[in-house]
Amino acid sequence: MATAKTAEKATSNTEPKKARSNKKATTPAVSVELSAEGKKALADFRNAKKAEALAKEQKEMAELALREALGDHKEGLVEGMVVVKVVNGKNTHFDRELMKEIYPEAYQATLRETLYDYLRTL
Repeated sequence: MATAKTAEKATSNTEPKKARSNKKATTPAVSVELSAEGKKALADFRNAKKAEALAKEQKEMAELALREALGDHKEGLVEGMVVVKVVNGKNTHFDRELMKEIYPEAYQATLRETLYDYLRTL
């Protein structure tokens, strides 16, 4: 004698099965061959990074030369006109290691991490 549960199982087994996809979820490949445009962009990127590093070095050298030319003076003149000034700035920040050491709970409660990506050429 079949119970109600057994009858339900029997009818559910006779119903047609739903179609299921055999395809597995795929993830994009990690690597891709760069097109001609991609190769040009890579070369441009590398050249720009080199130019950026060179410009930074040139700026640092020019600043040293300007500071030497100014000596103890606060302004530099060209034909009587002020063209460069030594100005004071101020940065304010927390000593993270000291905060972590003295107030570890506050450090953990206020710590924020930001994930990002960037291009690194090889």
